[in-house]
Amino acid sequence: MHRSKTTFAFLVLGISSILLCMIGSIYIGYDRLNQMEDAWKRDTAYQEKLQAAFLMREAIRERSFRLTIASTLDDYFDKDVELEAFHREAGRFLKAREDLQKLNLTQGEQRALHTLEGEIKTARPIIEKAMEDVVNEDWSMETRQILYNGVIAQIQVLNSLQKFVEVFEKAAKREAENAQRKIKKAQNNMIMLSGAATVIALLISWSVLIHENRFKQRMGKDHEILQGISNTDALTQIPNRRRFDDFYETSWEQAVQSGGELSLILIDIDYFKLYNDKYGHAQGDETLKTVAQTLQQVVHRSSDLVARYGGEEFVCVLPNTNQEGAQAVAQQLHRRVGELKIEHSPSMVSDYISVSLGVGHIAPDHDSSLKQFFKSVDDRLYRAKRSGRNQII
Repeated sequence: MHRSKTTFAFLVLGISSILLCMIGSIYIGYDRLNQMEDAWKRDTAYQEKLQAAFLMREAIRERSFRLTIASTLDDYFDKDVELEAFHREAGRFLKAREDLQKLNLTQGEQRALHTLEGEIKTARPIIEKAMEDVVNEDWSMETRQILYNGVIAQIQVLNSLQKFVEVFEKAAKREAENAQRKIKKAQNNMIMLSGAATVIALLISWSVLIHENRFKQRMGKDHEILQGISNTDALTQIPNRRRFDDFYETSWEQAVQSGGELSLILIDIDYFKLYNDKYGHAQGDETLKTVAQTLQQVVHRSSDLVARYGGEEFVCVLPNTNQEGAQAVAQQLHRRVGELKIEHSPSMVSDYISVSLGVGHIAPDHDSSLKQFFKSVDDRLYRAKRSGRNQII
């Protein structure tokens, strides 16, 4: 009788322990799922903030590019178009800032935005004055000083904008780390309970691990999407100037270290300003997309890169490619664009959309200059345009 009571007591204790383990597992599993869902929502919110901040930075970078290029344009370019594009980037910046302000900003983020707006408010008149004077082509000493001040102000704005983006990057990273710590703590508790649990407790643990894996996959995909956005031109959906800069520098360093070759092609659509005037900017955008995709189809090696450099200009990087290979690629690019048969009646060189190309090849060493090589190819492009366009030099 006593033994029966003891056995019964152990059974009750064992069953109670299993029930407690099951309840604990269910509670921790449910709490962990809530934490994961909350972490995912918070991470998504921070990624939206970060994306808006990136778009603000890209708009300011494009304005800086427009100011720099406008100061070097020759008579074949319409500087009014550059001025219009310069002001249009300000609209993109304001739109991104408006989207950011709609999100739930922390006090630190609001202070960072307020500081950035103050610095932009101070620098903007200087920058826009410089752009206006460059377009008016008044190259007096006073204008050159204004241009210098504008470039300096633009650099200061870019530096401030980088610090502003870093505020959101650090916040997103901190939020992800906090979420991971909470999840890891819940995971440890789950393992302890699961060690003494029944099959039901193990099934619950397995279910929670599946949810966690899905959450991590979702976060990984979000990160890849955001990374792709920051390196992709919004209009043409091919790599942008930022991606080109990184790829070009990396390819150069690899060629120097390995003793390999590197080729570069700069491509410019002929008389594109006249095309926009004739057919409208909407049609112009569609043509830019078509030309971009055509260039990318020609340069199909995984080791190569085609990017939009700015406006109607594109750039092609060909690692491990000799001079004959680069020339062959350039001829194919020129031919394929012509075969598109996109009507361009205002063009002075063809009835259809055509391109001018500058081609360069180098086997760089430690004494070579990456910037000088790019400039030499850029000079060839300008020669192609001055010599009548619709040709390769």
